[in-house]
Formats: sequence, C-alpha cells, structure tokens
Amino acid sequence: MMNRLSKIFGMIVIALTIGACNSASVGEKAVTGDAKEVNQVENSAVTMAINTDNSLLEWVGTKPTGQHHGTVMIKSGELFLNDGKIEGGSFVMDMTSIKNEDLEDPEWNAKLVGHLNSSDFFNTSEFPVGKFEIAEVKNFEGEVKEGEAKPTHTITGNLTIKDITRSVTFNAFVEMNENGFKAHTAQFAIDRAEWDIRYKSKKFFDNLKDDFVSDEIGILIRIEGGTQS
Repeated sequence: MMNRLSKIFGMIVIALTIGACNSASVGEKAVTGDAKEVNQVENSAVTMAINTDNSLLEWVGTKPTGQHHGTVMIKSGELFLNDGKIEGGSFVMDMTSIKNEDLEDPEWNAKLVGHLNSSDFFNTSEFPVGKFEIAEVKNFEGEVKEGEAKPTHTITGNLTIKDITRSVTFNAFVEMNENGFKAHTAQFAIDRAEWDIRYKSKKFFDNLKDDFVSDEIGILIRIEGGTQS
C-alpha cells in the first residue's frame, strides 16, 4: 500500500514539475495598442538595406504538455538613419517560410508546420506576408536585472499579421559601425489573440481545460544590414 502511494505521489510531483517547466515565461510581455502614426522620413536620411540572408524572426509557442520553437525568414527591409540615429524603417516577413526546429521526426514536423500555415493559425495562403514598421525609437532608460545585458533602445512600431495591425513596444540591442548595423531584440511576448489567431485559445473557447495553447508567443528578431548603394 505504501509503495503504491509512493508511486502515485511521485507521479504527481513529476507532473507538477513538468507543468512548471512548460509554463516558463516566453519573454516579457510587450506593450501593445492601436496602430501608431509613422513619421515621414527626411530626404537626408541614409538608407541601410537589411541583409535577408542573416536576418530572421525566432518564435516560441507553449502549451501545458510542452513547447515548440522555430523561425520565420525576413523577406525584405531597410532602416533609415539621420546623424547615426535610427529615424525609421520596416521589414517584411515571409510567413510561408515558417519552420519548426525542435521536432526531429519529419512527419510530425511537417504536420506542425502545415497546421501553423493553416487557417487555425497564420493562414499563409491568404496572408503570405507580415510586416513591422518603426514608429518611434528611444534610448533605453529602464532597469535590468543583475547579470542581464542592458538594451540600447526601446522601439515602438506597427506589427501586421493577417492584415491586422497593432502597435508593439519592445527593447532592442543595436550596434552601428561604418559598414552597417547589427540588431536583435530582447525576447518579448505578444498575445496572438490580438491578431485573431484563435486555435485553442482560452479567450475564444470555453471548457478547454488543459487542452489549450498559450496565447503568448515568444518573439526574438535578429536583423543586420549595410548602406544601400
């Protein structure tokens, strides 16, 4: 009897531990809101083209039983500089390029990617691209936890997915040099429900119990580029 109770208790502990691991944060929740007005870039601005070979978006999605992660490629984009400071810019995401990078079985990997491309998620046949357009760039002025790197900038822009545009504010690390720039965001989270991505979302469906997919998607963006000739 005691052995049986010990086994049951052990199973409960394991389940709770797995649940705790799977509910780990996918990044600080980004501030979102209505689309922002984008200022006109001055004619004197220097155009820096994004190198699409070295630029991408990394994503993380979670559910009670685990998580998945992958990438979306950057299709095109550019930054505009004035006196060495970012004045504006935008990039386009190829939503049809979405990949999963944790499922090693080709069949299961293809099933997940197919599902992400379907109308349950990003509906890439109807909405093949997404876009981010910079509205405001400020020097980072916040506090960071001990041991964490301090971002250089706080960026606000309009993120368009499935033809729905919402403003998003996040922190970023930007490095400029005479040959161009390298930049990446701190990992941040957005609520997919704000872009009408409904599959197994508790915001749209009742009685899901533990059979839900988290509304928060973790995002990390990496871009680099140089002066456009």
